[in-house]
Amino acid sequence: MITMRRLLVRALLLPVMLSAVSASAQQPAPKANEGTEKTVHDNAKRIFDEGIKSEKDGDWERAYSSYIVAFRLWRHFDISANLGGAELHLGKYRDAAEHIAFSLRRVSQEPTLQNERAKLEEQLIEAKKHIGSLTIQVDAPGADILVDGKSVGRSPLDATLFVEPGTRTIEAQLGDKKSGARTVELEAGSSREVSLKLEGASGSSTASPATRDPSRTSDSTPNLESLRRKSVVPAIFSASLAAVGLTVGIVFSVKAASKEDDREQLVAQLGEPYACGPGSQRPVECAQIKELADDRVSARNIGIAGFVTAGISAAATVYLLWLQPNPSKVAIVPSVSTQHAGINLRTTF
Repeated sequence: MITMRRLLVRALLLPVMLSAVSASAQQPAPKANEGTEKTVHDNAKRIFDEGIKSEKDGDWERAYSSYIVAFRLWRHFDISANLGGAELHLGKYRDAAEHIAFSLRRVSQEPTLQNERAKLEEQLIEAKKHIGSLTIQVDAPGADILVDGKSVGRSPLDATLFVEPGTRTIEAQLGDKKSGARTVELEAGSSREVSLKLEGASGSSTASPATRDPSRTSDSTPNLESLRRKSVVPAIFSASLAAVGLTVGIVFSVKAASKEDDREQLVAQLGEPYACGPGSQRPVECAQIKELADDRVSARNIGIAGFVTAGISAAATVYLLWLQPNPSKVAIVPSVSTQHAGINLRTTF
């Protein structure tokens, strides 16, 4: 009797503990300190100034290399505007449109920058003559939008999507729901609006009328005699799974934050201009930065999966101990895939 009571208390406290830890883990990782941020901005400005010098000398390739590195360090509209101008001069029209549109969205918010806005609008018109423009709408928010199989963002997209002319295949997906693939033909200077509708299993079910369980003394208070008759093995299993998920979530969240810190320090400590594109003069550092960024994303996703598994398992533990309708016909099935992690409860009423 004492053992069962202790088990019940721990089962009830587990969701509260998990919620607190999950809330803490979901807080944004600490930003770089002011000194580090200033160093990054100083490096970006120095590289940007070198790009301006190269542009004045007529060396557009070198100017482009400097601008794109500076923009990766500091997403400032001045840097983006110069980068877009260099790309326009070099015939990189799609990239030019993206960066010029980025600057326009920010310049439009400043009434004192109307002259710059007029110049950017002229450049954007010129760039769009050579590419296609897409406005994509999906009937649900948060859907992953793909163009030619590559993700370009989540719905709703806050800006026009610029693509190379030609045949483009557009689709969207959200969990187990997908839209039909839409194929559009875009000529240079043309624009299209595409609407996508998600379809798939809705997971709907029909609930049977509620009946009163004679083993319960009220709607909210369980009968302890009934609890003694229930098997605690499934509950122990789900509680153990919750503990494992919590551990995985904490470990990999810490690992993701560490990888991000390492990446930011490497970017900030570079003492000379570098370009992580064609003809890079710092291939080793660029490879390290990319590897750290990829490792952070992987660790973050695993950590999220761990917290989700922990939360679902904790809820299952309470269900099995307090709400289980038929303990002899309940099965717990772990479910992990690239899109979700958790457990499935199968029961017969």
